[in-house]
Amino acid sequence: TRPPGIGIRTEIRLDEHHLVTLAVRAGELLRGAGGLVWATIDGDLQDILLRPGQTHTVERDCTVRASAFGPARLEVFGHGPLRLELPSRPALP
Repeated sequence: TRPPGIGIRTEIRLDEHHLVTLAVRAGELLRGAGGLVWATIDGDLQDILLRPGQTHTVERDCTVRASAFGPARLEVFGHGPLRLELPSRPALP
């Protein structure tokens, strides 16, 4: 289900080996959709842990860095297209 007033849902698959960087806006919603998601907001002292179904509402425009403890999924419910930086993969020989 979609939270009221938020139009775009993006699902990101995470694991413990990669860190994803997201540019999010005030009022957007982070939701654990599987596994255990770890996230931190640049400038905040507290980390965010999201289990399936748990949510966190973003209070200000910011950068979020997310990873996981094993395979996990993070949903971002936002007002527009999500801007994210995917981890670079090593070049194949």
